[in-house]
Amino acid sequence: MKATPQAGRVQAWCARLRAAWALVRLRPFDVATPKGQSQERYRRAALTALAALASKGLTMLTLLVSVPLTMGYLGAERFGLWMAISALVAFMNLLDFGVGNGLLNRVVEANGRGDPDSVRAAVSSGFFLLCTLAAGLLVVFGLVYPLLPWPTLFNVRSATAIAEAGPAVAAFVVTFALGLPFSAVSRVQLGFQEGLSSNLWQIGGNLAGFVGLLVVVARQDGLVGLVMAVTGLPVLVQVVNGAHYFWRVRPELRPRWRASNAAEGRRLAQVGGALFLLQVFALAWNYLDVFVITHAVSLEAAGQYAVLLRMFAVTMAAQFFITALWPAYGDALARRDLAWARRTLNRALLGSFSLCVLAGVPLVLWGDWVAADLLRAGFHPGKPLLLGFLCLSALMLVCGNLSMLLVHGEFLRRQVWFYGLAAGVALALKLAVAGTHGITGVVWAGNLAFGFIYTPFAWSLAREAMTDVAQSASAPPSAISP
Repeated sequence: MKATPQAGRVQAWCARLRAAWALVRLRPFDVATPKGQSQERYRRAALTALAALASKGLTMLTLLVSVPLTMGYLGAERFGLWMAISALVAFMNLLDFGVGNGLLNRVVEANGRGDPDSVRAAVSSGFFLLCTLAAGLLVVFGLVYPLLPWPTLFNVRSATAIAEAGPAVAAFVVTFALGLPFSAVSRVQLGFQEGLSSNLWQIGGNLAGFVGLLVVVARQDGLVGLVMAVTGLPVLVQVVNGAHYFWRVRPELRPRWRASNAAEGRRLAQVGGALFLLQVFALAWNYLDVFVITHAVSLEAAGQYAVLLRMFAVTMAAQFFITALWPAYGDALARRDLAWARRTLNRALLGSFSLCVLAGVPLVLWGDWVAADLLRAGFHPGKPLLLGFLCLSALMLVCGNLSMLLVHGEFLRRQVWFYGLAAGVALALKLAVAGTHGITGVVWAGNLAFGFIYTPFAWSLAREAMTDVAQSASAPPSAISP
């Protein structure tokens, strides 16, 4: 029987899936050929993404166990205090001012050029720069700690919560600061596309924190003990990771004062500063909506927005694979393998967009039932709002794909201005329409700003980054570092 065109397309897709699955293996590919280099990048990115997905899944599972456990142990008010302190993590991560991500970029670029001296200088300079930032954080916090009314800031009233508010924040800040320099090891691992190892250590840290939580609850050690266990034990695992990596795996990269230099520190600060701004703009796009809705609409509407955000989280599953391509793109651009970068970007855009639509269309069609009946959230979002959330997810994936390519080299600083412009216009539009159009207006305002400002500029810049493919042939890329 003659094969139909549809059957041929199905067979082609099955062949692509088998080829993709063949990349998921622990044994590295031979990087002596361009094909082997391409396969090795994909292999490392796939393992990084799968490990990150496993880490996220473990976090969600431990959350399901720890929330009712800690709520029953702490009580409603102290549990709210614990959640408020935990929410500081997203903002505290900004306090490295982009140095960690700048270190990742510098390692990727120097390794791609085959320049081990620059890698050593970047690692040492980045580590001691993070040490300086950690010391500064401790000094500033020590000065302001006695001046701030912590119980008033967190609006706690019971005697136990009042006594624990300040010390619990102090425990959190101190453990964060102590771990800040050792965050360099995970950035170096990601720079070498060793995300599998980095994420496995992170999983170990999360498990240690969960075990610590169980011990604290059993011993009735209070909120301060809970903070020290849940945040301090992962930091301890991070320190062990650093000791193992810099003394056993890559001893040549062990941070040394004589290997650091002011010039490399300035480059890290410049690259990190641009990445820091992009991180701030991304937070403004993704996290300010709740505050805008709370202020301009109602607290109840903010809760409904949070429910929908969690409903549509399934449409963002591809983000783990997109983020894993960050160092892979940097390696390809550093080696002038522009054909690989173009091919990978096209595949990532098509794949992530397709997965988003497949997961999101059922939510648009039956989202009213899911929100009102299945989740018992007590409201019907309506098709315009549900469609707005699907567009938001798709747009975030498109922008994420483009951004992972454009955070390298000269393109990093060139995208900062239009990312900031899009974030500013989005915030202004959200504030303007929230009062009259509610959640739907807020979501669509962000979609319009980033759809018509960031995306066209980023797409143009990405095309510019990959236009001169012929140059990659005249300068053969060197082998990927094992």
